Amino acid sequence: SPILVAMESDTTSFHVYERKVNGSILQFNTNLVDNHLTDQNTGSTWNMDGLCIDGPLKGQQLKSVQAYNEFWHAWERFEPNSKKHVSK
Repeated sequence: SPILVAMESDTTSFHVYERKVNGSILQFNTNLVDNHLTDQNTGSTWNMDGLCIDGPLKGQQLKSVQAYNEFWHAWERFEPNSKKHVSK
C-alpha cells in the first residue's frame, strides 16, 4: 500500500500513514508553516495526526503505519529501489 511520510517543521517529528482513502490513493503536499498537509486529489487539508480538518474529505482519518527513524543511507542499502523525495 502506498504510504506518506510527513516531517513536521521541527525536522525531527514525523508521521507515516497509508495514502489510500475511500479507494483512492491520495497525493500530498506539505505546508511547513502551519504543519498541515493538502491532498492534491480533493484539495482537503489534513493535520499531522492524519485527520482531515477541512475540505471534501473532512472527518476522514489516515491509517497510521508503525515506523521509526532511520538514516537514509542505511535504508537505501537494504531498499535500493526506494526514491528519496524532499518537499520544500
